[in-house]
Amino acid sequence: MWYKRATRPKRSRKLDYSNLENVMRTADAREANLKEKPNLHKLYFSWGQDIDLKLAGNVEETLEDLRPHPNLKRLEVKGYMGVRFPHWMTSSLLLNLVEISLIDCRRCEQLPQLGQVPLLKVLVTRGMHAVISIGNHFYGDNVAEGFLSLEKLSLEYMPNLEEWLGFNGKVPPCLNELSVFECPKLTTLPCLQSLKKLMLNDSNEMLLGSVANLTSLSYLNIEYFWELRSLSGGLFPNHTRLLTLEIWRCPKLESLSGELGNLAALESLSVYHCDGLVSLSEELQNLTSLQNLNFCWCNGLTSLRLQGLSSLKHLAIEYCHSLTSLMGGLQHLTALQSLEIMGCPELASLPEDMQHLMSLRYLNIWYFDKLTCLPEGLKHVTTLQELSIGGLKSLTALPEWIGNLSSLQYLEIIECDKLGCLPSGLQLLTNLDRLIIYKCPQLEKRCEKEKGEDWHYIAHIPCIYIRYTKSRSESESPRGGQGCGRLLRLKRR
Repeated sequence: MWYKRATRPKRSRKLDYSNLENVMRTADAREANLKEKPNLHKLYFSWGQDIDLKLAGNVEETLEDLRPHPNLKRLEVKGYMGVRFPHWMTSSLLLNLVEISLIDCRRCEQLPQLGQVPLLKVLVTRGMHAVISIGNHFYGDNVAEGFLSLEKLSLEYMPNLEEWLGFNGKVPPCLNELSVFECPKLTTLPCLQSLKKLMLNDSNEMLLGSVANLTSLSYLNIEYFWELRSLSGGLFPNHTRLLTLEIWRCPKLESLSGELGNLAALESLSVYHCDGLVSLSEELQNLTSLQNLNFCWCNGLTSLRLQGLSSLKHLAIEYCHSLTSLMGGLQHLTALQSLEIMGCPELASLPEDMQHLMSLRYLNIWYFDKLTCLPEGLKHVTTLQELSIGGLKSLTALPEWIGNLSSLQYLEIIECDKLGCLPSGLQLLTNLDRLIIYKCPQLEKRCEKEKGEDWHYIAHIPCIYIRYTKSRSESESPRGGQGCGRLLRLKRR
């Protein structure tokens, strides 16, 4: 049985028509009389996956008879198994449509003629398996240009899409965001001069060649290019506006190429799950505008040079299991505000030149099996407000100079099994208002309220949270209301 579900918010009305494969008589669809409902702003049509293809003609008639009123603003069609879309899905009958999603319409061979829908801003197509080409029909036959209002377009899971042609050399003039996911046969994009945000995911590597012509880009995400080995080959010749570059899950990527030096405006670079990368040196040193740098799960990376990054504010290096060296240390990172280094077991020690980090406010050091002490230079970083250390299996003591960190407000100590006591210098941290201790068995007894040997070092701290290794009652927690029942992790940025 097919059914509808209606909602009536204050300013709009939405109707969901589900299980439309059960409509046996097209007269039932006509009785819905949607074209006479001017207050209907959102429509959702869906068919189940077990539809009998012998009824495909009936499916097409059903959708034709569900023609909405021209006031409709948002439309989603999911699981439609017709070969063609209805005649009402054109400009003359969708005058107020702003957003349309076409999901798993697997038998439709062409996208609907939406180019002349005057207010259309968002178009999502997903699972359109039969579409081979996007061309003139998409824009509107016998017209000068199309999609004058379109801002966001997604082409997703279209395994047979081979070409996307501009119409008479023209493309959507306002399009600023494009997603292309799992389109393995698509090799080129039109020259989209207004495009600012581009996401390419698990598609043909040749598609990356189109990036060179998209010089208005400010954001680029490249993900799941399994055979990609290099970003060289003129990928970034004149990208003076690119602010953010993200590279995800390209396991064979060996080089980011010297072309990164052309990205004079780049502010954020993130590289995740790229095990083929071994070292980075010259690629980074010319990025003088870079503010955010993230490397995560790059297990082949052995060294990282941080020279020339005088504008860098946030640095995260996480789970790079082969990293042995931070070449050039940290002395050039005078603008750095947050530093996260975790899960790099071959990095036996942290750079000793942390005294140059005079803007540092947040520091996370996690999962270093070989680290026996905090770097000495850290004692000069009086700007530090939050310090989190965890999984330091060889750390036996915190330094007395921790009392020099006069701005420290938050201290977190997690899974430091061999840490036997707290330093007396903690008494000097008058701004420290939160202390968290979790899975540090030797500290638990020493920090017991009014009884522990280290209690007088921390008694002045307003909020103390301890998660005890062994079960205790809430009333035995030191102070702060949350007690030993759970660990409170605070969002620090």
